[in-house]
Amino acid sequence: MIKAKTYITIDTETCDLKGNVYDMGWTIHNKKGEIFSEFNALVLETFSDPRKMMGAFYAKKLFSHYAPMLDAGTIGLAPWSKIVSEMQIDVDAFGVNVLAAYNLGFDRRVMRQTNERFGLGPILPAMDMLDIWQFA
Repeated sequence: MIKAKTYITIDTETCDLKGNVYDMGWTIHNKKGEIFSEFNALVLETFSDPRKMMGAFYAKKLFSHYAPMLDAGTIGLAPWSKIVSEMQIDVDAFGVNVLAAYNLGFDRRVMRQTNERFGLGPILPAMDMLDIWQFA
């Protein structure tokens, strides 16, 4: 029997190309687009480091985009280890078997680099990969 595909579509924002993820989000959904879970958080260790954040490509969004979201409570700060733990819980709970992202290679690399920076092991189990860049 063929198992239905359940997707986790991720997105990261980074300060640089070295794996300093400061914004991590995902949606868990099926092929029909039915959403089962959503998550978005700012990485406490990176977002609260002014030297790293002032070098971010989207540094100008710190006050125009992120500050209002923090004030409204639509996004929060969380340690990287907590974000990874939440992702693992969601992947297990919903039986995710496909990892997707726009420019998936970049997101996988910077997640791995950020994870290594904090001395953590693998984030996700082996699963199918889907780079949605090809559909844009």
